[in-house]
Amino acid sequence: MEKFEQILSSIIVVGGLIYSLKYSNKFNVAISSLLLIAILLTICAIEISSFNQLIFILASLFTIIYSIFIRNLDKKSRIALLVFTVPFIIIPIVNILHSPYKNELTFFYSISIGVFIYAFLEKNNFKNELGFMISYFLYALFRFYYLFASNS
Repeated sequence: MEKFEQILSSIIVVGGLIYSLKYSNKFNVAISSLLLIAILLTICAIEISSFNQLIFILASLFTIIYSIFIRNLDKKSRIALLVFTVPFIIIPIVNILHSPYKNELTFFYSISIGVFIYAFLEKNNFKNELGFMISYFLYALFRFYYLFASNS
């Protein structure tokens, strides 16, 4: 990854964390902090025995717990958050297991990208969640970029 991309993505991830600190509860801040660590480890290409993947799985599990148990979400928002988070659990598990199909599974991030666009358009329903959703969205975009850049 080029230096410009590293700096830009770091700024965006820190911006997502600041947004979470400003508009969200402690649970959102915990999710955003885990994502910040995982994305920065990924950006810096530090792979400590798949540690960054395990942090993504943990953050995704927190997001699922959040979407199930937080009371101020309506049913549509809960389902959207669950659907949004599922690829971020499945794909890191497949990466840790060194599956030969991990590049094909990267296309499942398109589900999360679509849900993020929906959440961004429905800002009133996802005001507290947009902070960590931005970090997930950035990670999905970078994975798509590397999928197509490596095939060129």
